[in-house]
Amino acid sequence: MLAKFDGETKAWHVAAIVGNAEILENLLEWAKEIQTIDEINKNLLLARDKRERTALHVATQRDRIEVVEKLWDFANEETTMAEVDKKLLSATDNWGVTTWQIAVIRGDEYLLEQLWEWAKNKLTRDELKHKLLLAKHSWGRTA
Repeated sequence: MLAKFDGETKAWHVAAIVGNAEILENLLEWAKEIQTIDEINKNLLLARDKRERTALHVATQRDRIEVVEKLWDFANEETTMAEVDKKLLSATDNWGVTTWQIAVIRGDEYLLEQLWEWAKNKLTRDELKHKLLLAKHSWGRTA
């Protein structure tokens, strides 16, 4: 479950990349049998790949809507609000790009609406402004 394909990519990220929400669900259930919530958060839900992307990043990039929704459900079950905010809604990859910015670049209105609704329920107005709407990636651009 924590083994890495190609020496760098965990099964969790591979399942997000290929869009298999059922595998993600199985991995999480198996992890619950042998890991603490903190370990699950670190090793699965909030884990990063070699490009510093969370599974939410890769699912958003590949337009895996079912996986995005499943990851959000898992995060709300397993993590605290601060972790959901810090690690998922405002997490940046090695280029400083957030999932919000990925959805904007893709022009995915449905995903943007989902991310916005989730963020409104987790972030303050100031955080919405600075962590979503005005967040800048490494090239100094906002979404």
